[in-house]
Amino acid sequence: MAAFLEQVAASDSKLLWLDDADYSAALLAGGAAPWLDASAYVAWRRKAQSLLKLNVIEVPAARIVSAWLVNDAQLRAAAGAKTRVNFPLKTLLAAADLRRHLAEIIAGLSSSFPKLAVALVCPSPRAWLSDAYHGVFGEPAQVEVGEDEVDAATLHCADFLREFGGSGIDTVLLEESAQSEPATSAEIEWYRSVLNVGTHYRWDMGLRIPGDRLTGDDPAGFSYMIGPRSFGTPCFGRVVGDDFWRGDDPDHARIRNPLQMALYKRVAKCRPLVTKVVDEILGRFAAKSQFDVMDEFAVPQKAVHSRIVLGRRGRVLRRILPSQSNSKQQQRKHSCQFHIGIRARKFTARNCLHRRLTPPTHL
Repeated sequence: MAAFLEQVAASDSKLLWLDDADYSAALLAGGAAPWLDASAYVAWRRKAQSLLKLNVIEVPAARIVSAWLVNDAQLRAAAGAKTRVNFPLKTLLAAADLRRHLAEIIAGLSSSFPKLAVALVCPSPRAWLSDAYHGVFGEPAQVEVGEDEVDAATLHCADFLREFGGSGIDTVLLEESAQSEPATSAEIEWYRSVLNVGTHYRWDMGLRIPGDRLTGDDPAGFSYMIGPRSFGTPCFGRVVGDDFWRGDDPDHARIRNPLQMALYKRVAKCRPLVTKVVDEILGRFAAKSQFDVMDEFAVPQKAVHSRIVLGRRGRVLRRILPSQSNSKQQQRKHSCQFHIGIRARKFTARNCLHRRLTPPTHL
């Protein structure tokens, strides 16, 4: 067995493997995962791992390839030069810069997490064939996929995977879509070239199947399956649904509780620093008898910036902004409220102080 199944066999509990890219991007990367920057990608995954404590580090090849295609107009044009079914996938997977980029990501993750399994997650050759064609020619494009096309796509995928033979991969997971899911073990056998590459590099090869279309219990050489049942593989995993996170099963709590505790610890770690910064700011004004909040804190900006932020036209903006004289009155009022709050801060709860410092909004 390779490193991944060895880890599964040695574990006393179920391993935690999450497709957390969207969640971690929203939480740690401003909603935009750094697919195109290898160093930033590895740093982002290190931050995510410090929070999530995963057992498997996933590399979603399809998302990286898709982002690369969107960013590289020259490659996009080359992939669309011919309308043959296999041509877009062949061109994409043969791109040398893309291969080097993905190899750098895998090597960086393997070095950063030497005790964890690194999983390269790819669409199956059949699924990737359609995805690449639609990615280049658009979703409405019609594509006919049969055994010959899948066989050719498997060869392209096998050549692509050889590029990462020494990069630190422990397992490769091929993912089927609802449209590409095989019906028989004979159709899984079409992926034999990819399986041979996995065997050569001692990777544990897995297949994720979304439904029950596949009949029989012959895994056709795959070490594990992820799906509704095991299909005869020695190792079996399942995709959890939304109800998993809301249930009371012990396995559910085993995952939820560490995530909650990790978040609480991060908040608690930041609290002293935030308190120090707030106290330093308030301390600057504690000895002053008078001061102007607008002069101390406000940053001048053009009216056009306010219109952009508010999403309003100029005439609407004039209706909701106070007049010049009223503006000065409001400044004096805010300064007074702030000054009173400063004097009261030694015996006023912090949340009460915040309320006193926050003026009401008038539109």
